[in-house]
Amino acid sequence: MAIVPLHLVEGGYSKLFSVKVLDSFGGVACLNDLGSKQKKKVLDFVREQFINLALQCKVVQIDLRLTPMAPAYRGEQCPKVNPLLHLGVENRLTQTYVIDLQYSKEELWDRLLGYCRTHIRKAEKEGFVIREADSFADVEKYYGLHLETYYRTGVEPHPFKYFEHIWRSFTIKGYSKIFLAERDGELVAADNEAFYKKGVVGWTAAGKSGATKGINNLLHWHAIRYFKERGFEWYESGEAFPAARGGKNKGLNDFKKSFGGELYPYYRGEIVMRPVLLETANWLKTLRQSLDFKSGN
Repeated sequence: MAIVPLHLVEGGYSKLFSVKVLDSFGGVACLNDLGSKQKKKVLDFVREQFINLALQCKVVQIDLRLTPMAPAYRGEQCPKVNPLLHLGVENRLTQTYVIDLQYSKEELWDRLLGYCRTHIRKAEKEGFVIREADSFADVEKYYGLHLETYYRTGVEPHPFKYFEHIWRSFTIKGYSKIFLAERDGELVAADNEAFYKKGVVGWTAAGKSGATKGINNLLHWHAIRYFKERGFEWYESGEAFPAARGGKNKGLNDFKKSFGGELYPYYRGEIVMRPVLLETANWLKTLRQSLDFKSGN
């Protein structure tokens, strides 16, 4: 009657301290023909199982995320209220930029902000070309770029197995595309897009330090055209930060906004199981990031 993607995540904040989180990207998918009373019973049961599993695994919290690219929530069907609230979660609603690919290619181009179009033209003139990853060797190159990007921005990189899993379980099976930007045979940027039932979600991206300004604009514009030409209807760029006034989040928001998308709700919710431990973990995380920044790592 329902299915819930859920996995256990363990993160270390020091050699002596780590926390566990139950993470669900996709929320609860119920049968379409469930009546309101049946659906409530199902959701109540799911919440009960969440709590039992959280206690068993000794997690600090349960995180749930639901993208507006879920087929039942696209376009005009997008709920005005966070559907995760029916699970009794704390509301952590945020937002994302969504591009309607049902416009013509000319209209999509016109909807780009002016500086975005300028960056794209510049990257094209400087000889950058975009191609699809077609071998595991390309994934290995992409991972090297991922390491460089994350170390540069002070974020802990994903393990190589994460990218290996993307390639073997998604890309090869036709659920994601990895686009590579190169010049003279050198990889300078990469972009990975997941897709399902005519909806596309930006997944991972990486870029070389000092690369020509605009290469990422060209890369994403290529992806938008690629999926438009193949009949896809919606493209979601990832979480947006319209209130950001500076720093990394403002840069991310400005980049995503430049492609002409509109703000849509991005549904998030959480159930905190061990608030004191969670607060301690968040404090340690902030402290570690501050120390890493000061040391230049």
